[in-house]
Amino acid sequence: MSVIIKLYQDNRESSKNKGSFYAHVKPIGTKNLRDIAEVIERNSSMKRSDVLAVLTEFSEVLGTLLMEGYRVKIEGLGAFKVGIRSLPALTEKDFSVDKNIKAVRVLFQAETEKDSSHNIRRNVLVNKVQFTKTAELMKKKPSKKKKKE
Repeated sequence: MSVIIKLYQDNRESSKNKGSFYAHVKPIGTKNLRDIAEVIERNSSMKRSDVLAVLTEFSEVLGTLLMEGYRVKIEGLGAFKVGIRSLPALTEKDFSVDKNIKAVRVLFQAETEKDSSHNIRRNVLVNKVQFTKTAELMKKKPSKKKKKE
């Protein structure tokens, strides 16, 4: 199985790359915890209900650990941590959590391994991914930004 990519053309008038083509990944669908539990059930001696219970608990524990301020590393997968976006304050005293922190998100960094032959690090999860290009050209959606008058 390979990852499907679709090409789109940069048609922005202000772009220095106007007319150039770029690739976007085209997902073939979405999988949830139940789907994952079914695959694990087929590949192991555990029942789907047991796997689902463990995965559900894992999600809850991961959320709790992140809210407590931990970076959570899952071997073979990667590490999760909380990230924020904040506005500047002129002084340390002026900084307010309520006023200056504008967004909270979960950051994920996939596990990597060193490829000593090329002296680079490769993503463990997708280091052997293959791509298939679709025949259709993606139409770029119009920008949602409103023009200033």
